[in-house]
Amino acid sequence: WYNRANSSATPVMDLRIIDLNRILKFSIRSKLTIAFVGLSMLSLLIVGLYLIQMHTRSLQDSQLLHLERDVLVLQERTATFLSNVEGDVRFLSQSLAFLTLADGSGDGVLRQTAADHIAAFAQAKGIYYQICCADREGQVVLDVRWQGDHYAALSQEELDRIGTHYYLYLVEGLRPGQFAAAPVELTGEGELVAAISYALPVFGQS
Repeated sequence: WYNRANSSATPVMDLRIIDLNRILKFSIRSKLTIAFVGLSMLSLLIVGLYLIQMHTRSLQDSQLLHLERDVLVLQERTATFLSNVEGDVRFLSQSLAFLTLADGSGDGVLRQTAADHIAAFAQAKGIYYQICCADREGQVVLDVRWQGDHYAALSQEELDRIGTHYYLYLVEGLRPGQFAAAPVELTGEGELVAAISYALPVFGQS
C-alpha cells in the first residue's frame, strides 16, 4: 500500500502476520479437541474409501458369479436342445418311410405317407423349419417345410428346381450313425433368421 501522508513517498509493503491464537483464543483443551476431531475425520475418510472399494469389488465378484451361472445354465440348455435334436434326427432316419426312400423304391403314395408323417412330427415339435430327404445324387425327393401356419410338402415341380449338394458335401465320408451340423441363415418375412442345419446319411438295405 502507499503512504497517503506523502504522495511522493516511496511505496512500501506492509506485512502483517495473523495470530490465530489472539483471534480465536482457544484453550489447550480446545486445541487438542480440534486436533482429535481432525484425526478422527481423517480416519473415517480412509475407512470410508476402503469400504467403498471393498463394496465395489464385492459387487463385481457377485456380478461375475451370476454371469458364470447364466453361462452354465445356457450351456446346459444348449446341450439339452442339441441332444433332443439329435434324437429326433436319428428317429426320423430310422423310420420305415425314410429307409424306403433311401432304397429308391418309394412310390408316390409312400412319399405322401412319409410327408404326412414328417409334417405331423414337425408340427408336434414346433422347432423345425424344413425336413427333407435327398438321394445320393443330391436331388431332393421329399421336402416338408413350414408354410406360415402349418407344415406341408413341396410339389414335384418345386422339388425339381432345388438341390442339396451342400449337404452331400457335409455328409461325405460319414459312417452310419454319424451326422454333421452347420450354422445357416434363413430368409423369412424380410429378415435373416439364424438356424442350425443337421445332415445325416441314411443307409438303406441296399
